[in-house]
Amino acid sequence: MRVTKSGEKLIPGTVYFPPDVQHLIIDSEGRCTKAGGNLQPASHRPSITLAFNSIARYYGATATGILLTGMGSDGADGLLKIREAGGVTIAQDESSSVVYGMPKVAAEIGAAKHVLSLSQIIELLSNLQ
Repeated sequence: MRVTKSGEKLIPGTVYFPPDVQHLIIDSEGRCTKAGGNLQPASHRPSITLAFNSIARYYGATATGILLTGMGSDGADGLLKIREAGGVTIAQDESSSVVYGMPKVAAEIGAAKHVLSLSQIIELLSNLQ
């Protein structure tokens, strides 16, 4: 796990976080960019929907998006973009979530192909090639 740096390429198998109060966006060359403005459709920073949207555009069918426990609906629309691009999409299930908000919305709108517990998510990721 690491905080992204502007201009870096993502490395498979690594979990990335945006710097504080910044959106994480993947540009058209696959490099991380930082955006601090009020980009739409985000209502707060950072927005996982904006990150997922850019990941869907750049990585398409090779992307994997996972939406874990959280309040509200951020991430659901972006996860749907990854699914529409042919990527693997996963939402945490209700029984293992502390707050079943974001993953619930993703499941309701059909963004999550898989709705799984944390242990099932680990198993699925281990089996992806």
